[in-house]
Amino acid sequence: CHISTVGNCITVNAGIVVALSGLKLSSSSGALLLCQLGAICAVSDMECGSAAASFQMFSNGGRIDVTGNMRITGNALAFASAQNGGGVGATASITLVGTPAFTWFVRASDAALVIFFSTTIAGSATGSRYLAQTNGVINTFGAGASYLPGNTAGTVTTGGQCL
Repeated sequence: CHISTVGNCITVNAGIVVALSGLKLSSSSGALLLCQLGAICAVSDMECGSAAASFQMFSNGGRIDVTGNMRITGNALAFASAQNGGGVGATASITLVGTPAFTWFVRASDAALVIFFSTTIAGSATGSRYLAQTNGVINTFGAGASYLPGNTAGTVTTGGQCL
């Protein structure tokens, strides 16, 4: 199933738990998946197309678990972005097709957490590897910052960390 829209493709709000699989998402001005305000989203076997003016996986106080294979075929501000205490975790294979462009491949802000645990990332991207700011944490479980795709180093500000 291919969902292509002008705004957010899928928005999951407070208290909802959802599992998504087998989708191709693209948007000209919104997030592909917005999980917010305590919602929990499990995603697998998805294709992330373009999110031209936003994020592909965006947690705003919610939680996104990437548990199955993910293909990235489009450009975005970031593949994974978490803020306001939210989180994005990946334990799957992520394949970048072509060379997608990102402002940052990963972004964590305002006490949010993005983790890559036993995640295989194949392919390359342009843009910064990460932005960790305002006590946001990006954890690669020892793989290091250069493990993340991008052709420039990342940035850490105001208490952010990339481990």
